[in-house]
Amino acid sequence: MALLEIRDLKKYFPAPAGVLGRAKEHVKGRTVLVLESTSARMSRNANAVLFDLPLLGIDEVIAEIDAVTIDDVSELAAELYAAENISAACIGADEGCFRKAVAPISPVLAG
Repeated sequence: MALLEIRDLKKYFPAPAGVLGRAKEHVKGRTVLVLESTSARMSRNANAVLFDLPLLGIDEVIAEIDAVTIDDVSELAAELYAAENISAACIGADEGCFRKAVAPISPVLAG
């Protein structure tokens, strides 16, 4: 994810309820389409067995998606994109350019 996208994620969160609703419908649609493939079903079954996860039916998966709230998304985003958890790398001669680019995202990285 680009640094600017992370900045915007923090700036515009929590997202309006309509955005979450559209995202849920998108995920549900993709999930149903993916499960039409025999190989995708078998892969899903194998992952459930290998990682000791419950094997949910499509109705249960859709119910889980419907249960997600904007607070759930905000909490996960805060955990995943916390400044102290972000790492970055840069290749180039101008270290100052790199530090300037990451400063709005993580003062720790800008060091």
